[in-house]
Amino acid sequence: MGKVAGSFVIILNIVRVLSVDEIALLAQVAGPDANGTAAPARSPTSPGA
Repeated sequence: MGKVAGSFVIILNIVRVLSVDEIALLAQVAGPDANGTAAPARSPTSPGA
């Protein structure tokens, strides 16, 4: 756990939480943004999804 802007957050080690295949799938689904990095995934309820 950690504290960010006065709020507690849970810190996860993604390598231990997701398999390599799952990380690759997430990167593929997110797709590259203008900088060539993976963009955050959109929520199905967010506008424009």
